[in-house]
Amino acid sequence: MALYKGVYVSDCGKSFPNTILTTYTYNISTRTKSDTAYEFDNEYLPNVFKQNTELGGVGCRLDVLKLRFAQLWLNDNEYLAVELPFKPSSLDFNSFFIELAFYGKQTTLGLSGETMNFGYLSLFLNQ
Repeated sequence: MALYKGVYVSDCGKSFPNTILTTYTYNISTRTKSDTAYEFDNEYLPNVFKQNTELGGVGCRLDVLKLRFAQLWLNDNEYLAVELPFKPSSLDFNSFFIELAFYGKQTTLGLSGETMNFGYLSLFLNQ
């Protein structure tokens, strides 16, 4: 499995350093999730992602959030899911999609939003 490490910024603006980010392919016909390799990812990931993450390393998984991810559709049945560390509307977030729109190899793009568990949301709102 290709693992990356970066600073994840939640939709609320909270930064989580050393967050492990993953990529995988998902086939909607067979409902199968498959690991990817760095070489495969390198063909599809835009430079702004590569410049803001490190390969592998020790980091944290955020169990309090379901991280937002981009869907880079490879064909009609399969997409590459990329967990995005960038806050929506940030320059890096916009650059990620602009780079893909103009120079990417995917057929289309999608985005799945962040989901926060209730316990974390309660703590965050009470601060």
